[in-house]
This record gives sequence, structure tokens and C-alpha cells, in this order.
Amino acid sequence: MYTVPVSEYPKSKEWSNKVHSTPNIPGGKNVIVYNLRELLLAVQNDAPSDQVPQLEESNSKSTLNHCVFII
Repeated sequence: MYTVPVSEYPKSKEWSNKVHSTPNIPGGKNVIVYNLRELLLAVQNDAPSDQVPQLEESNSKSTLNHCVFII
């Protein structure tokens, strides 16, 4: 049986990093799952990555490239 050295164990993240680990998907009137679907469809349809996705009642200024990076 292989023994893993303690130095190779995963290290726990600082609290400040854990707080921001949840992706911030643009919201708005729709449910987040619907907006996630719209973002993925935009990627599939080769939408320009430097434009802000038009999500209903969302005031997010994040470009499609930034949204995909979050996901």
C-alpha cells in the first residue's frame, strides 16, 4: 500500500478565499439556473465573448468571457 507524505496533503484555504469560492452568476428576474443555461447556450452559439450577455432585468456588467471563467 502506498503511503502519501503529509507534505502532499491538500491544504485548507484561508477563510477569505472560502467566502468567495461560490461563482457569482448574473441574476435578474430569472432563476440562476435559467441564466446559467442562457450563458452556456451563448457559448455554444459562438456569441462574442467581449459583450455583456442580455439577461432579463440583470444589471451585471460582466462580459460573457468573465461569466464563463466564473463557471
